[in-house]
Amino acid sequence: MIANTNASGSSTTPQCIFAANQDDPNDVHSICPWGKTFPTDSGATASAVLASPGVDPDNSLIFAQDYVAKGVYGIHIDQSTGDMKLVWSRPDWWTSDYFSMVGSTDQRVLISQNISADTPVPALLSATHSYTESLLWVDEATGKTIAESADNASTALGSLPNVGYGGRVYMMGNAGTVFIYQVQACKDATINVTPASKTDCPTVTPATPSASASSSASPSG
Repeated sequence: MIANTNASGSSTTPQCIFAANQDDPNDVHSICPWGKTFPTDSGATASAVLASPGVDPDNSLIFAQDYVAKGVYGIHIDQSTGDMKLVWSRPDWWTSDYFSMVGSTDQRVLISQNISADTPVPALLSATHSYTESLLWVDEATGKTIAESADNASTALGSLPNVGYGGRVYMMGNAGTVFIYQVQACKDATINVTPASKTDCPTVTPATPSASASSSASPSG
């Protein structure tokens, strides 16, 4: 069983991830990616988590996020011993959401929101929800960006990127809008995206493994 701490927030203790053996309640392991005391390397002085960590049992991976301390960590767990270790970190990735995972075991992609870096933390909880965010696709094994959409209006904190047919991802906007995203392989990219995504196809050769992301908005029903 995998669980995290700080669902209600903490100004004294960073978030930790726990793994407990279902057959032995005394067999518990933990890892604290943000450190065990503040201040952490990022300079964070508080920690809060709205969404549970992502778990990929096929690849023995756990993904942790913190919408106050910021950052995303990829963690490997030895399922026979419970031991955990960090395999990658993305201090620049800021999400409050759950993670969605798509693709085959050896090419799995991790998807979640990416809140604009210049957003003050109090703005996340304000009634106006005036901050912006993008949607980010990364290589699950390495944490490297595959595609990132343009910045759009904010979506509900602590929500799940909903994966649909044809590679579409649906996000619920705070202003009553549904955002629809879809990644295009560079060799198939024929649609002009407005606004332009943050990642784009290279001009050198279409065989380069990169992608661009398109998004559209439609009123919610």
